[in-house]
Amino acid sequence: MATPVPTILLVDDEDTVRRFSARVLSQHGFDVISVGSGPDAVRVADEPGTAIKLLLTDVMMPGMNGCQLAELLLARQPSLRVLFI
Repeated sequence: MATPVPTILLVDDEDTVRRFSARVLSQHGFDVISVGSGPDAVRVADEPGTAIKLLLTDVMMPGMNGCQLAELLLARQPSLRVLFI
């Protein structure tokens, strides 16, 4: 039986950075969901059946910054790991 692949929620408002990061992570075997904003990340995380293991987020984003996003998602899923970029 195969080991489940951790799902990373990648959040960055810069398209080029987000696409590059998602490609590199995918090439290294991770399941990546990439979005461009905090509100989009919250919507994805709230979808039934979504099991995010790591939030990889930009700190400085318009609207909802990475720290605010992490705080919100950690309140819903305390076991979530967070890495700021």
